[in-house]
Amino acid sequence: MIMSTLFSALVASIAITRGQTYDDCGTQSFTARGESISMQIERDSANSMVRLTFTGPTDMWHGFVIGGSQMSGYAVTIGQGSAGTLQERSLSQYNAANTLDSSGTFTYDSGTLIFERPYTVSGNGYYDFTDLMTCQVTTIDMAVAVGASNTFGNHGNTGRTPGQSFTSTCT
Repeated sequence: MIMSTLFSALVASIAITRGQTYDDCGTQSFTARGESISMQIERDSANSMVRLTFTGPTDMWHGFVIGGSQMSGYAVTIGQGSAGTLQERSLSQYNAANTLDSSGTFTYDSGTLIFERPYTVSGNGYYDFTDLMTCQVTTIDMAVAVGASNTFGNHGNTGRTPGQSFTSTCT
């Protein structure tokens, strides 16, 4: 936990030196397959950037559907292990669907992945964070999943938690 906090502080200081200042919009924790995972959302209003910080187990993949309460829509899938990976996907009900081109940059350290991207990304399948980041809405639907290994695949019935939500604390 201390390493994760130090890593987050380092990334925050790097962002400030690049002229970016992020406001904390809240953190939501979830449980799937008995594993605790979380997502923090921050915004840089001046540059219309969103920073998502995901934490979870290092020995299995986990994913977050953002803007949908079931396993369909925009998803960020995180493969863990020693290097950590990130895939953005456009899910359709009951299949892995399309892998999208990366819409931002990420860093990874010991179960914490920090992903930065613009509020809006052109192309089909990407979630538009504008309404949430500009306080037009305060709550978005979510679903989460945790796989049985680091190899992305079906999470099974115990690996998913649909019908979740994230409520922003930004004003």
